[in-house]
Amino acid sequence: MRAFRLGSIAHIDVRVHPTFGLVVLWFGYLWGVRTGAGIRGVLFGLAMVACFFTCVLLHELGHCLIARRAGVRVFDITLLPVGGMARIERTTIHPRTELVLALTGPLVNVLIAVMLVPIVGLLAQSQEVTEIGGVIAALGDITPLGFFAYLLFANISLVIFNLIPAFPMDGGRVLRAFLSLIIPYATATKIAVGIGKGIALAFAVFGIGVLHDWTLPLVAVFIFVGAHFEGRTVALEESLRRIHVGQCFMWEAGGLGPNEPLSMAMLGGPRDLAVTEYGRVIGVLWKTDTMNALRTRGANVPVYEIMDHFPPIVDVNTSLYIAQQAMLRANRGAVLVAERGMYRGILTAERYWQLYRGVQRGRREKGNARYWGWLTHWLRQWRREEKVLSAIGRKPIG
Repeated sequence: MRAFRLGSIAHIDVRVHPTFGLVVLWFGYLWGVRTGAGIRGVLFGLAMVACFFTCVLLHELGHCLIARRAGVRVFDITLLPVGGMARIERTTIHPRTELVLALTGPLVNVLIAVMLVPIVGLLAQSQEVTEIGGVIAALGDITPLGFFAYLLFANISLVIFNLIPAFPMDGGRVLRAFLSLIIPYATATKIAVGIGKGIALAFAVFGIGVLHDWTLPLVAVFIFVGAHFEGRTVALEESLRRIHVGQCFMWEAGGLGPNEPLSMAMLGGPRDLAVTEYGRVIGVLWKTDTMNALRTRGANVPVYEIMDHFPPIVDVNTSLYIAQQAMLRANRGAVLVAERGMYRGILTAERYWQLYRGVQRGRREKGNARYWGWLTHWLRQWRREEKVLSAIGRKPIG
């Protein structure tokens, strides 16, 4: 299901997923039906969910503004039943920048909590509530004190939960940023992923074995899956960094001249074409621009009037990962490839994804081979031990 656009803040689109309606229904039920407060409770619950997710939105907006200031492209923010998700371009940034980026979201919730403390204090004083226990007891009340106390503890919970040192929470990125200052990024990610999975398993055991509740195990599953995918993504990126564009792009000769008619671009069928002069790239003729120009201006218009004068260009020694990042920044489906300034060919998005899936398949097969190799080795060792013990008249234990 696609998320619906609500609007934009600071030129960042804010979207809401259709499943967010489940949260609205739950808050309405929780405060209206379960408490027996009726329509008054439903309205109280709706106001509560609106304010709570405003805090979540501000948390994500903090991440986005810092990312944009660091030169990282921000796509949008989506509100989900489990919280907010900011879509930020995956790119290489300095560990200190990642640290600031990760801490900004929780810091926003800390500031909101600090602003709520005097409000809760004044409301508690007006109701002659002098102890923290009385404020906690008011969390379920449909009163101004209950409303602001709930928001205060919700923001504190957001800070604590997000600072758990495990992906996909901010704490996992904080941990990786600290580790990346002293060890390689990929190694730091592996350690952070391992710690995250360990925390997830501890949550699951504690939830089932001690609390006898399934809430914590569900959180554990969320953490474990998030950590696993972050580790796999970074491992794939590292593999792509080791592949040079010169190993995998489509080699071509020459290119299209800037003064040639647009009809020449259609000789090999509609496709993206480099525009060159004396062997050097001076532009690119994108397939969509060619088709639009043919319909509106005819086939005799010169290429230089239609071409993109600032095409994305990478060197043959550039890594496949950096080339894909160049595609994303240019918002195009291809990058031109040059060698010492001379045009050599083009790398398309289709070719990149073929290679990406190939690397992904290779890593999966390598992982399976490593697992089955270890299992086969263990079985051979066990059978060899069994034969030795049987020869001396003893049976192996187990």
